[in-house]
Amino acid sequence: LRRTGQTDRAMEYFPSHPGGALANLRGKTLVIPTVGHGNIGQLAVDLMIQTLVADRVGKNTSSRVGCLDHELVLPCVGVCAFARDEVGRSYAGGSSWGVGVTRLGMEQMDLETQVPRPICTALEIHGDEKVCPGFLWMQQRGDCVPGGSKTFSADLCKWIKEVGIAKVLVIGSLPSTQATTPEAIGNTRYRYVALVADGEKVNFADDTRWPAEIPRLEEPQSVADSAPETSVRLTDNLLPPWSILGQLCLQKIDTACLLAVCSEGDNSLDAAGAANAAGDFLGIEVASVSKQSDGVTDSKKLNKWSVPHSWATAYGTRRSEMFS
Repeated sequence: LRRTGQTDRAMEYFPSHPGGALANLRGKTLVIPTVGHGNIGQLAVDLMIQTLVADRVGKNTSSRVGCLDHELVLPCVGVCAFARDEVGRSYAGGSSWGVGVTRLGMEQMDLETQVPRPICTALEIHGDEKVCPGFLWMQQRGDCVPGGSKTFSADLCKWIKEVGIAKVLVIGSLPSTQATTPEAIGNTRYRYVALVADGEKVNFADDTRWPAEIPRLEEPQSVADSAPETSVRLTDNLLPPWSILGQLCLQKIDTACLLAVCSEGDNSLDAAGAANAAGDFLGIEVASVSKQSDGVTDSKKLNKWSVPHSWATAYGTRRSEMFS
């Protein structure tokens, strides 16, 4: 923590194993979520880490390459959300919702499988160069302290720049009540945001890398209620995703952003849709998953994503019936 007479820590990184050394992060594409409406960014990153990394590494290997620490992010701790059992299914004992199997059940799995289960923390970096080369995922499970989003975003972007991350994809969400048409309320829609710096201002721009079915966000009132024009001081906006997007733009980091304009509730299918769009944008092939945790197998959107067991009771113990 920052104390009188001490040097500010800003962002600190702790590798989980030699493969997570800072030098190995250079040149990678980093996918990061923003804490927002329905937590769609975090849920989508959960699906991508589980399917593209955790399910593909050896059973004695963790998908986590390191942890970040920042004094303005609320601490949280739990059992690893991406561990696996010996028959290849996902299991976990904790997540941002604090749910999971019993302590006795976890101890039994330890004895039977001998799989190392590192704790999960508020900010983690996941990836594996062998199973998904060139990509990293940051998962944020702890929210920022009130008023801390702008400073945290600035420090995170400085760290991304310093370690040499080549590209960033941000996955976030906005409430559908901020849409310009009444029919959009209650219907999830995916939009991209691209920004370009103009001095101290950050303006909206086009990004031709996105397909036609994901148009540009044309809702400046979602950025700042007091700014009807599209050119706004996003760097002064204190809320995600704008706080992080503005700082990435000012750092001149190659950035893309996918936003889900949605209503809040069980947003697991919305997260799967965001993961689909993100995977297509990144050019990552995702084979259909033959086995899913907790019997979640019938959804058209979820059928190629392996669902972490930490989702099991995230929206109630009868949640899996929604997909049957």
